[in-house]
Amino acid sequence: MNAIVLACSGPSLDPTQVLESEHQVVVISTAIRSLYNVASRLPEFWAFIDPINKSHGTEGLQAAQDDRIIKIIPHKFHANDEGGRLHGRKLHKAGIELPITDKVTRFKYQKPETNQVPHALWKTVCFASAWAVSIGYDTLIYAGCDLARPNEWSYGIRDDEPQSVALEAKRTHQQSKTLAGLQMFRENNQDIRMVSWTPDSRINEFMETQL
Repeated sequence: MNAIVLACSGPSLDPTQVLESEHQVVVISTAIRSLYNVASRLPEFWAFIDPINKSHGTEGLQAAQDDRIIKIIPHKFHANDEGGRLHGRKLHKAGIELPITDKVTRFKYQKPETNQVPHALWKTVCFASAWAVSIGYDTLIYAGCDLARPNEWSYGIRDDEPQSVALEAKRTHQQSKTLAGLQMFRENNQDIRMVSWTPDSRINEFMETQL
């Protein structure tokens, strides 16, 4: 078994369980806030598909410059001819860039054709799942993938800020797309084990719950 933990930002995420496991870890987007510099071990990988922003917190800003963590990013973040730095969709709205080194992997995600749920497979956890399979992992373990009410920094708006109704609708919509994307990924990768370390999640309907 060649397994990797995909650590998502749901409220059930247990940094101790993730970072004390024997498996390598890829952090999914804003979960970096919970998993960077919280233990003696750092996660090996950090996957994100959007520019680094306030939703990633100060931990994300620090992790972006930390060469101990390999960043997994979309191929659309391309290299500048002068200086070999990433640009295109800016990796950080404040102008922080990542150097092109062996610590940054640009993954060209070939999504299967589908009309089921537009853009569902273009969610960070689906992107990271495809990357993991592409480099040889045969067992994907999903931690903190609650697909329920997320942590307070999701979408960059705190719970005590306005727009609460619109935000809740956006959360629900994004969670539904993530669920649909993972279900499609399951259907398209029957030879891959998908294991849930997330109690009381809808992913448990189509994933194993024990290694």
